[in-house]
Amino acid sequence: NSKEAAEALDWYLDLFRKHKVCPPSVPTDGWRGIVEGFGRGVTNAYIHNSGSSEEQKDFVKPENFATVPLPLGPAKKRVSFYFSETLTAFKGGKNREGAWKFMSWLMEPEPHFMYSKTLGLLPARKTVADRPEFTKDPALAGFVKSFPFSIVSPYLAHAGWGGKLDSEGVPLFQQALVGKLGSREFLEKFADMLTKNMG
Repeated sequence: NSKEAAEALDWYLDLFRKHKVCPPSVPTDGWRGIVEGFGRGVTNAYIHNSGSSEEQKDFVKPENFATVPLPLGPAKKRVSFYFSETLTAFKGGKNREGAWKFMSWLMEPEPHFMYSKTLGLLPARKTVADRPEFTKDPALAGFVKSFPFSIVSPYLAHAGWGGKLDSEGVPLFQQALVGKLGSREFLEKFADMLTKNMG
């Protein structure tokens, strides 16, 4: 919640509040509204993960959009998170051996390729990720080019953040968008929410 963070957030919020570069419904749009707004041409850009690229191929066709890495900020830095679509075997699972066999099979090259390609994910296995279906796809190019400055998502270290970001973080951000919270106040409340849920 530094002065620089508040200034950066004000700049970002002003894209909506002052410059009107987004539809007026943005503060209350759900995920479907955002994705479909892009597909209908209401919104011309949004930030998300590679999964929505596959969906946009159906909406607007692959030749009509591309992905790019996030731009450098004023501090000449940028960061991108990558998430893990985890395959999980639960400690108390009834068929842990079967779960392990399934996960092992799914990580073999061809099943892993099909799983990743179908869901619009970038494969965890480098030998699969290096295939032209991923490296030459303009809809995935921005994600592939982001690897050098990407970090593992904090969700993996702080699992409690996921639900709290949706249930508390999004409403806080919506309040900032419509001017009910100032940038500094938003950042303080957001940091407090994250700190309380680090366990």
